[in-house]
Amino acid sequence: MIKGLMLLNNGVEDVEALATKALLVRAGLAIDFFTLEKTKKIETSYNTFVDANYLADEVTLENYDFLVLPGGPHVAKWVDLDTKLDKIIEYFNNKKMLIAAICAAPLFLNKLNLLENKEFTAFPSVVRKINGNFVDLRVIKVDNIITSRGAGTVYDFAFLIVKTLLGDDALVTLKEKIAFY
Repeated sequence: MIKGLMLLNNGVEDVEALATKALLVRAGLAIDFFTLEKTKKIETSYNTFVDANYLADEVTLENYDFLVLPGGPHVAKWVDLDTKLDKIIEYFNNKKMLIAAICAAPLFLNKLNLLENKEFTAFPSVVRKINGNFVDLRVIKVDNIITSRGAGTVYDFAFLIVKTLLGDDALVTLKEKIAFY
């Protein structure tokens, strides 16, 4: 089974994390949550409590095939700090494994110059902070990186992840399962 790793910090955007995970699991992918926080108990931006599977230092990267970075207020707190997240992103990028970032989370990729001279999309208020070529699309994939606008584009985001990892047939099946016509 293809297995993904998803960042989950205090202040993560609920829809971008939880709906994305639900859609990916329905499609047949496995997802584990990890956090940069000191505890696995996470409070989302809309006060939902979720337990992460791992603290960042506990993650065995070799067990994963792709990385998902949801946005939300947590991005501003963590983006400028030197954290294990930088090494995690670099691991997936160096292996050309899929990295999917939504809303403000493309800022994590920008910090490592992964969007430089590449097309990307992101939440409108962070676009000007990213050194890349903004395109006004709901979601876009360039090389091994998917970027998406925000909570309103979660279906587009998850669908492109599914299509990339499992193919068109799996995407059609997922859409049928959720009555997305």
